[in-house]
Amino acid sequence: MGKGVEVGPHNIQFEDDFIKVWISGFKPHTGEAWVQVEDKQVPSGFYYITVHFASGNSHRIDYDGANPNRLQEWSVTTMQRNDVLARVEVKKMR
Repeated sequence: MGKGVEVGPHNIQFEDDFIKVWISGFKPHTGEAWVQVEDKQVPSGFYYITVHFASGNSHRIDYDGANPNRLQEWSVTTMQRNDVLARVEVKKMR
């Protein structure tokens, strides 16, 4: 499988007026990735953040920027060992 999505805050996967999203870490041997969301404005709205893997697996995060107890870092997994991050898709719902 190929190289995939770059990891780290300097490799922003999505940014609009309200949030910024990037992959803060990935362990291919366990299939675990960490998605970091930074609010630029609060409340930031509701987003679907989907992490796609090269194997075809994906994981969707329902991010609610109006929830004061929301997480800023999310853990997502693929069941395929040694998978590759293919892309991150973000869609603002409201």
